[in-house]
Amino acid sequence: MTEPNREESEELDLATIARDDELLDALGRGEEVPVADPVATTLAAWRTDLLDGRPPRPRRGGVPVPAPVGPAPAGRGASYLAAIVIVVLTLMTGIAVGGRRAEPGSPLWPVTRVCCPELAQVRIAEEELGRARAAVEADHPDEARNQLEQARRRLAGADTADAQRLLAHLDALESALGPAGPGPASTRSP
Repeated sequence: MTEPNREESEELDLATIARDDELLDALGRGEEVPVADPVATTLAAWRTDLLDGRPPRPRRGGVPVPAPVGPAPAGRGASYLAAIVIVVLTLMTGIAVGGRRAEPGSPLWPVTRVCCPELAQVRIAEEELGRARAAVEADHPDEARNQLEQARRRLAGADTADAQRLLAHLDALESALGPAGPGPASTRSP
């Protein structure tokens, strides 16, 4: 393969390349470099910083390899700390997941109320809707209306699919109850 024509100022200087190669080899071995060469001095300082004062470690075949860069390996304390962090994170994740499934009165209910307040309102409204159905079946329409009103207030701020589903059930139960009848004072005859 032929190379394109170059101007004479861009020709490769094989002697310079050989000197640079020897310098890099010397730096790799940790030998002294000429102080007059600022690039060599900078590279030597960089190598020293990377090695952090540790001598190179031999590898198979006797080729020197620099020691690992960075802090010394962590001891047993760091392993214990890492294990504790993993356990705590696992527990917190488990509690958060369990809290999403908690019902009012369960041990994880306070977690649900703190982590998922909208979900907590929907769950309480669901219980109130159940009490309203029971009141309708027991022929206690006033109690049913009261439970339905409380459930509607709880669902007012919720914008989830569950909240929409409960509002539809609530509307159906209210329409089955019919309009509120006259109060006890108006049932007297004149």
